Amino acid sequence: MREIRSVRARGRRMKQSSEAYDTDTSAAYDEDPSQPPLSQPLRGSLKPSSPEEMVLVPVLARPDLIITRNVEWANLAFGFEQENSYIIMDPRQPQAPVGYINELSNVFLRQILRTRRPFTATIYDGQSNVIFKVRRPTWVVNSSIFVEIDGNVIGECHRRWHLWRRIYDVYLGDQQFATVENPGFWNWTFSLKDKHGRTLAEIDRNWRGFGYEFLTDAGQYVIRFGDIHPDQSPHYIAPDEVLHGRGPLLTNTKQHSGVQEMHQLQTAAEEAEPLQVSRVLTLSERAVALALAISLDNDYFSRHSNPRGGFLPFYGSDV
Repeated sequence: MREIRSVRARGRRMKQSSEAYDTDTSAAYDEDPSQPPLSQPLRGSLKPSSPEEMVLVPVLARPDLIITRNVEWANLAFGFEQENSYIIMDPRQPQAPVGYINELSNVFLRQILRTRRPFTATIYDGQSNVIFKVRRPTWVVNSSIFVEIDGNVIGECHRRWHLWRRIYDVYLGDQQFATVENPGFWNWTFSLKDKHGRTLAEIDRNWRGFGYEFLTDAGQYVIRFGDIHPDQSPHYIAPDEVLHGRGPLLTNTKQHSGVQEMHQLQTAAEEAEPLQVSRVLTLSERAVALALAISLDNDYFSRHSNPRGGFLPFYGSDV
């Protein structure tokens, strides 16, 4: 509890410094042509409000993200616990990853504590620039994860114990902005909802909106930040809006392997019905949602979350 109070105090200082930031400079974001173009415009809630939020833009200014955990061959073959690594894809711009996630943890603690091990994970953009870090301490009953930018904690997620439901409280600074209440059993949709019960985002293991063939591996899941209807907010983000006059980068098919699959995924993403949310999450809130997804992956999605195999909720980290 002392650590949590300290974290939230630092979050308040972070928020105060953000309020002093000149928001006009957020319009100066220079999109890197070597990375997939953004699929949401930087306006309204997505307009960076601080230099810390500016670095989040290349990865998080997107309505949907596909997170793929790399296969751990030593774990599959010998039960040797390895550090997790992930690829972050934007299904609307699938020509290249928009980011990566790499875990750093102690090799001995990984074998002993398994999914309860402490670790730090670094999130990179597509050019391997550090965007932010997440830190998950050792846990026994309830897991927690903290989001850090330049050494400052900006948000956190705490699992709340329940016999069968999976409940998480999600904070930005010292303000709780979302709660996750998953009914348990074989339900793998984790909806972030505000205090009024309205949807803000979704982390889904079973959503097939991009086509079944793209999410058949147990190491893949979707984070959906969604769009809202024009009459619900002045900050409406149109899913088909052309950004900066640039279209998809898939122009020379000879330069890409699997280009047909990428086109199929891009088409499926454009045709999929967007998640309707009550408001668009800010970039900082999306960073906390991504941290929650990493925590969920260790708690439930990972193969070693269940020593008996499969995804049975009562026989893995829930016990």
